[in-house]
Amino acid sequence: MPATGTLQAYQLMQQVWQAHDAEQHLVTELWPEMGHEFAEAQQQRVWQWLSTVFSQP
Repeated sequence: MPATGTLQAYQLMQQVWQAHDAEQHLVTELWPEMGHEFAEAQQQRVWQWLSTVFSQP
C-alpha cells in the first residue's frame, strides 16, 4: 500500500479512536524500509503496545 493511502487510513483511525475517547492509546508507525514484512522488531513494538493498553484500568 502506498504511504499516502496508509496515512489516510491513519487519519480515519484517529477519528474513530477520538470518537471513543481513546486517541491517547492509538499508535501508528510507518516502516517503509520493511515493505510487507512483519519483522521481529515490529512484532515486539506491537506486544509492548498491547501490554500497555491492556494493563490500564
